[in-house]
Amino acid sequence: MVMKRKCMAIFVIMLLLALSVSIAEASEVSANEQTPETVSVELTALNSDGTQTTENLQITQEQLAKLENAISTIMDQIQSTDNPDGNIIRDIIEKILENENSLIARILGIFTTLKLSRNRGFVISSGHGIDYNPLNKISFRIRKKAAIWHYNSNGIIDSRTIIVKPLALNMRILRGTQIGFMTNFIGVYLSISQGFLKNSYTLFMGTARHINGIQFPSPT
Repeated sequence: MVMKRKCMAIFVIMLLLALSVSIAEASEVSANEQTPETVSVELTALNSDGTQTTENLQITQEQLAKLENAISTIMDQIQSTDNPDGNIIRDIIEKILENENSLIARILGIFTTLKLSRNRGFVISSGHGIDYNPLNKISFRIRKKAAIWHYNSNGIIDSRTIIVKPLALNMRILRGTQIGFMTNFIGVYLSISQGFLKNSYTLFMGTARHINGIQFPSPT
């Protein structure tokens, strides 16, 4: 009888331990389901006086998708405009801002405070590419007077760059795999890196003293 009671007590203890583990696992799963996955964002504003401010944010994948869609809409509208100048571009962005009050408004709001000059090329660029920086500090690239960007075609929305040169009345559009070079960039720069040699997302828009790029394969 004593042995049976001991066995019963051991069984009850094991059952309680198993229930505790199950409850803990269920709570962890529930917490993961309620907390959306976030990504780290580095948002930098580079000003005409050479100063810069940087914020590190956490956003959800849903917010990132909305941001990419908003930027794609802005690019579509710029492309559909004949010889867009700074005022037209600003009007397009401010129109998008009317319906936004989140990260998108924050980024675009910074841009609308910048002064657009006719002797500098305007650029808006959004794309995905491999992060070759082992230090995982994207801002290192834009502290230099010269900057390089490179994209592949791994994103849900195709990588795209629009370069407008007001004095030359010229607009260039790069799509998909591309590489570009610019000097003295002023504007907003956003980077989301997944780690060294992994796919990352880059967005920047503003003006540059010199800017050019090429896509692969080159358009015929």
